[in-house]
Amino acid sequence: MEKAQKHHIESQCENNKDKICIESNKKGKDVCLKYPCCVWAKFKNKKNKSKCVIGSASGPAVQRDDKPLDEYYYLGKKF
Repeated sequence: MEKAQKHHIESQCENNKDKICIESNKKGKDVCLKYPCCVWAKFKNKKNKSKCVIGSASGPAVQRDDKPLDEYYYLGKKF
């Protein structure tokens, strides 16, 4: 059962990264951290709240100067 669930999650990441991360924002950090194609990013600027974005163990896929990153979580691990 666990292998089937892992395969399902990975196949969703291959086809729908944007959609998965956007939907995970509505569902929260715990859902975001289940997907290997998403990270939960906390921004230094309090105006830019924490949110789920496309990324990997090396961080968010896109980092912008106007939204400096304080920390991020990937698959439950803090970086």
